[in-house]
Amino acid sequence: RAMAGGVRGEGVAWTGTAAGGKTVTVPVEGVTSVVVFLRADQAQSKEAAAQVAKMVKEMKGVQVIGVVSGDEAEAGAKKMAAETKWRVMADVKYEVSGKMMVRVWPTTAVVNGKGEQIAHVAGLSASFGKDVEAYLDFAAGRIDKAALDKRLAESGVVADTTDQKAGRHV
Repeated sequence: RAMAGGVRGEGVAWTGTAAGGKTVTVPVEGVTSVVVFLRADQAQSKEAAAQVAKMVKEMKGVQVIGVVSGDEAEAGAKKMAAETKWRVMADVKYEVSGKMMVRVWPTTAVVNGKGEQIAHVAGLSASFGKDVEAYLDFAAGRIDKAALDKRLAESGVVADTTDQKAGRHV
């Protein structure tokens, strides 16, 4: 179904066929691609898809591609395509996910219009939405590397309350 190439630090370029027969191409010149690697009927995958859909709803110049992996990928891709209106591919044999170094589902990759993989966010951490949004802003040129680093550093900070600190020390 798909040909893929590239990992972080290398160019990403692939073309595949989505559910419904539509062609999927990454990269597209001038377009930021968000590739969301999912598993059918996995709660974390559904949550990641919902968060990505919410954050890109008003963004221009962004394409979102779902890649559903595993034995139930064909049915899962059709279902997700109907629910999200994204181009969603079935990755039954893990070809695309393997070549993009996906080992955890969900994983979200951000690829700029030049084919550079800007982000590889594995799993669904508490900072997932803020992290992916920062990477999208960087890929689109809305922020520079220093601003990206600052936003990523801020999103990962989890602070204790005074009572929690005291309790831990006791």
